Amino acid sequence: MINNNAINDLEKAQIIDFENISKSSISHAVELIAIPIIEGEVSASKKIVQFIALKDLLEDVITKIRSSAMEELKLSKGEDVNIFGAKIEPATTTKYDFTACDDYEWNKLNAELIDIKAKMKERESFLKAIKSAVYLPETGEVINPPIVLKSDTIKVTIQK
Repeated sequence: MINNNAINDLEKAQIIDFENISKSSISHAVELIAIPIIEGEVSASKKIVQFIALKDLLEDVITKIRSSAMEELKLSKGEDVNIFGAKIEPATTTKYDFTACDDYEWNKLNAELIDIKAKMKERESFLKAIKSAVYLPETGEVINPPIVLKSDTIKVTIQK
């Protein structure tokens, strides 16, 4: 059985009060955790690996316990439930599968959309290859290369 030492340690360190959770208490905890890392007291690279592992762990735990939490909420019979300062309620997501309608007009539009997306992808491949402006004498059009937007990030691959 796993104990709650990690949560208790965060509470003891006065980083977050898990009995009274709010957006501001989370923001405050983020600052308390991030400042020593940003200031170089702790290795940012090591911490990002640990935090990404923790994020993956928490996402998987949430997925596993979601149905149990839904069962608990059904017992509240529609009444508001507040836990640790957070409102928790069942919610329903709605999605539609229009392919089941067998609607000629929708199917035609969807096929056109798929075709247009494929043509755009092909055109974008051509445009990516352009390194400087290209003049098309048949139309008089000048085609410029796309603007390349890059951002630095960190890729973390956790071993199996």
